[in-house]
Amino acid sequence: MNPNINALNRSKFNKAHSDTMYVQRIFPELDPDEISKDTFAYGPCWGILDPGMTMEKHNHPIPEFYVFTQGSGSMTLGEESFSVKDGMSVNIPPNVFHEVTNPEEAVEPLIWVSIGFKETG
Repeated sequence: MNPNINALNRSKFNKAHSDTMYVQRIFPELDPDEISKDTFAYGPCWGILDPGMTMEKHNHPIPEFYVFTQGSGSMTLGEESFSVKDGMSVNIPPNVFHEVTNPEEAVEPLIWVSIGFKETG
């Protein structure tokens, strides 16, 4: 069995959402259906914002789930804004606009796991 071990690695970051954030696939060698058939809309990935970065406000026709693992910042979900920090999770319903910010004065990146699910019907 291949354990598919991977680590967060700045040299593997790619830009996403109109170049407003960085992402890195958690298991880049696996197709989402190899992880769980008909479950994931995209391969689970790390979302990364350096201090002063804001992920553009956007929405998707799919539900998403974020688990924050490092840093602190703010998130807007629909019309509601709130603080986020490591250890928190956020459920993002389909078609709801969302945005994440790591403040300019932050001393570390804001990092989360992003999981997008396929619609089930």
